Amino acid sequence: QMRNCLYIGVATLWLRDAAKSEEFQRATGGSLDSDKMRDREAINRFCAFSILGWAHYHSGDMDSFLAEALERMNTMSSGQSAELRAKFDRTMRINFSLFDRHAFRKSLASNPSGDRSVLNIALFDVCSVILARADETVVRTRADAIRAAIRSLIQDELFRHAITYSTNSRKQVEKRFSEMEKKLSEVIS
Repeated sequence: QMRNCLYIGVATLWLRDAAKSEEFQRATGGSLDSDKMRDREAINRFCAFSILGWAHYHSGDMDSFLAEALERMNTMSSGQSAELRAKFDRTMRINFSLFDRHAFRKSLASNPSGDRSVLNIALFDVCSVILARADETVVRTRADAIRAAIRSLIQDELFRHAITYSTNSRKQVEKRFSEMEKKLSEVIS
């Protein structure tokens, strides 16, 4: 909420509109609290890791990282802003098509036909950002392999730790992004 006040402008309007989108609501199951702006924070994280890159995340200070992304978004051209939105909508569609109601949840690995777990923001980071780079046609043809790759990662003890504990630390961010990039590069080429 503080960031929303400090960086009011094009960026905060972009986040608001993206949070209301059908793609985001469907992919997240509408489970992120809009009153506390948890939905916009998740989208801000997508924008930050997409625009700045996870390798730029040095300090472990997520608030500053997200603020820097908002500053950049406030100076984007309308074309750049539209391109980022198209990328965001595409990754929401991709994640939902792969995992349905378990998108961004640990339950996608262990119980895809049963109860879903709560949305995991660290998993949202990696799945939204990395799958945003994928072509939807390639995802459709390689869907089973992608699902299997991500499920195996979530079952891996070190990766699971990186999406569960101290998730904003530089080490955990680096671990989950590098592992997800490596794993998906093996199945999407």
